Amino acid sequence: MSFYADKLAISEQYLARIVRLGTGKTINSLINELLVMEARTLLSSTKFTVGEIAAKLGFSDAADFCKFFKRNAGQTPLNYRKGLLI
Repeated sequence: MSFYADKLAISEQYLARIVRLGTGKTINSLINELLVMEARTLLSSTKFTVGEIAAKLGFSDAADFCKFFKRNAGQTPLNYRKGLLI
């Protein structure tokens, strides 16, 4: 959140308040939604490995990315990719 607040030259508290007022969501939930959307795009439109996608999205390793994806998307990245092939 501090990255975005710095780029916009506003405080983190103000950013959190205006995001919540505008979307009804917290910044973290909004960022998580965007990460899941980007992950789904990469899983469906590229041949990158899960580890490569994890690195591109800023995760420290593939295991952390898989836990994040499963928690937010309801399935593992590989199961998501396999479901696209059916």
